[in-house]
Amino acid sequence: MKFLRLSGNRRKRKELVLHIGAHKTGTTTIQMALFQNQDALNAQGVTYVRTGHLPNLHTVLGFARDDFEFVPDGFALLDPDTFREALSAATTDRVIASSENFSFFTDPARIDELAEVVEPLFSKIKIVTYLRRQDSHAVSHHQEGAKPNRLAEERLFGYDTTAMPHSARNLDLYLDYETRIGRWMDRFGDENVEVRIFDRAKLAGGDVWPDFLETVGLDSTGMRAIEEQNTSFGLSKSKVGHLMNQRGLRTSLKHDVLEAVPDDSRQLPSRQEAEAFYEKYRDGNIALKRRMGATDGSDLFQVDFSSYSDEPRELWSEDQANAAIGGLLDALNTQDRRSPGADRMRDLALNAEAAGEVELALKLMKVAAWLRPEGPLINQKLEEYRAALATQAEEAPSPPLE
Repeated sequence: MKFLRLSGNRRKRKELVLHIGAHKTGTTTIQMALFQNQDALNAQGVTYVRTGHLPNLHTVLGFARDDFEFVPDGFALLDPDTFREALSAATTDRVIASSENFSFFTDPARIDELAEVVEPLFSKIKIVTYLRRQDSHAVSHHQEGAKPNRLAEERLFGYDTTAMPHSARNLDLYLDYETRIGRWMDRFGDENVEVRIFDRAKLAGGDVWPDFLETVGLDSTGMRAIEEQNTSFGLSKSKVGHLMNQRGLRTSLKHDVLEAVPDDSRQLPSRQEAEAFYEKYRDGNIALKRRMGATDGSDLFQVDFSSYSDEPRELWSEDQANAAIGGLLDALNTQDRRSPGADRMRDLALNAEAAGEVELALKLMKVAAWLRPEGPLINQKLEEYRAALATQAEEAPSPPLE
């Protein structure tokens, strides 16, 4: 560990391990494991830094442009002061920080801005990134874009309901690894950028969490394992999600629909499609591996496409279509019962009750019950109003005899 003299005081500087993703390479699993094992990390002299309420740095990152357009400017560090304060508050010699949204830094100037924040604080900065072969990454990340609140993925991958984002025109911003990772190397040095391949056959222990620990020089003593996080959608959820995002449906409806639609078989392109998609990036991958120190001209990834079938798996069967439509109808029914109209009718009924208008209150609450049959307060009040009106009827004086 280096020592630097600052303002006349000799003090030990820290090391920063900045995990930048990429998306769909077990990043959420790594972040949750780091978050849940902070005591064990502290025992090894490491602090895991995060911001806001999330187990990562997402809250200080965002679209570089105010109009939320992703192309071509990508993301940027939007709150450098909060980020700097979080890093400075760490009490250990080593610090780990993580956000896959650093992989959305498509402009070298944004990486420079980030570097200007972290370089004065640390004597050593190590960038760690996991990369997935481009065909596999495109399929998985495009499916991620079918989820609600994935605006960057929508902007980058589009709304195609096919496994591959065929209509997307700016995929190189993300999938040209030679250029994208090269920018981090240009700023922080080739030797300070650790590229790991997201392939279970190559990961230490066959999983991303033990591989990450080994990569950053930590052991698993006292650490809890966690289940895999943020898994991809199946075919039906992916198709329905893309269609809803394309139409701009409200988020609450998206969540209800996706919860109701079955999570079925994975959507995949054909082997021929996958090979053709990957071929565009092969030379760049070889060049990146050469920059990482390889001299044999080999590819960065294993180029086995046997996991794909001859035919694409991306058409709905009759059963899948019926299940998806049924889920959609169930979700619409649920949304109707959650309608704000039910709340308004209930509140009007309560106001009528407070004013002594029990008969009016009953009529209004019946409307609320029609909108939300399972509402506990609504049903309770219906019973009370009926009982009150029945009592009033019993106590009312008999009409005089004529």
